Amino acid sequence: MIPGLFLTFMLVLATPSISMGQELIGFVLDMQGKWFLDGSPPRKIHKGSTLPAGGSIYIQSPVSRSARVVVADRTGAIIVKKECGLAGECEGKIRLPGPSPGTSSAGRHVSAVLDVLSKEEPVKYESFISSSSQLPEGDLTAEDVREAVVAIRGDSLDMRPVFARVRKGRFFLRLKALPGEQSLDHSPDGAPIVYDWDPAAPSPVKAPGIQPGLYEMERLAKDERGFASAGVVAWVLIPKPDEYEKVSYCFGKVVQVATKWGWDIKPDTTRRYLRANLDYLFTEGARCAE
Repeated sequence: MIPGLFLTFMLVLATPSISMGQELIGFVLDMQGKWFLDGSPPRKIHKGSTLPAGGSIYIQSPVSRSARVVVADRTGAIIVKKECGLAGECEGKIRLPGPSPGTSSAGRHVSAVLDVLSKEEPVKYESFISSSSQLPEGDLTAEDVREAVVAIRGDSLDMRPVFARVRKGRFFLRLKALPGEQSLDHSPDGAPIVYDWDPAAPSPVKAPGIQPGLYEMERLAKDERGFASAGVVAWVLIPKPDEYEKVSYCFGKVVQVATKWGWDIKPDTTRRYLRANLDYLFTEGARCAE
C-alpha cells in the first residue's frame, strides 16, 4: 500500500504529466524555475507532476542561480536533485531512471487518489500563518508543532505526536473541521481548548464533544476582547478508535520518508506533502494498511 501514500502528494498538486501506457517513475517533489518534460510537444511541469521512466526534463533559459529541481520515486526517495547554482548541474537534458521492478502499477490506492485527490486545489494544503507579532515572544508556531494522527479516548485527545517538540506552557487552541470534510467544528461557539502541556509529564487534553475527523489546529491569541485566531499551525487527523493503530502506522511511514529529505526540501513543501497524506488517510482509513 505504502507507494499509494507517497503518490498522494504528486497527484494533488498538479495534473499528471505522463500518458496512458507510460510507466511512472516518480514525481516532482520540489522545484524553482521553468521546467519541462521533453516530448512532442514538451510539457511544462510543476511541483507534484508525475514523470515517466526513462523520460528527460530540462529548464528553460535563462537559468537563475536559485533554480533547482528535486524528483522523488514512488516510495518518496529522492532520485534526482539538481541545483542550478552549481556549474554544469542543469545544462542540457536530465535523464530520468528507467523502469524498476515493482513500479509498473500504482495499485488500488493510487487509483483512489487519482479519482479523489487530483481534483483538489493545491492551495488547500498551504500554510496560512498570521504574523508572529500576534503571538508573545517564544510562543507556539507552525515550526514547533507537527502534522499528526491523534488518538481519541472518550472526550480526550492524546496530543503528544503534535507537541513533541514544544516547550512547557499553556496554549489556547481551536480545532476547525476542514471544508468539505465529514466532521464538525469543535466548540463552534468559539470557546478555546485550554492545553497545559508538559513534555516531562504529558497528559491528554480535554475536548468535550470532539468527533473523529480531519481538523486544522488554530493557535488562539488572547487580548482584551477575548480570543482571536493567530493562524493555523498544524493539521490533525483523529481516526475512529478502532482504526487508530493502522492509520497511525501508515502515516508514520510517510513521516519517515519526509524526515530523510532533511534540508533538501523546503519545510513548506514537506508540510504540504504531510497534509495531503492526512487528507488521503482521512478518506482511506484503516484500509491504508492492507
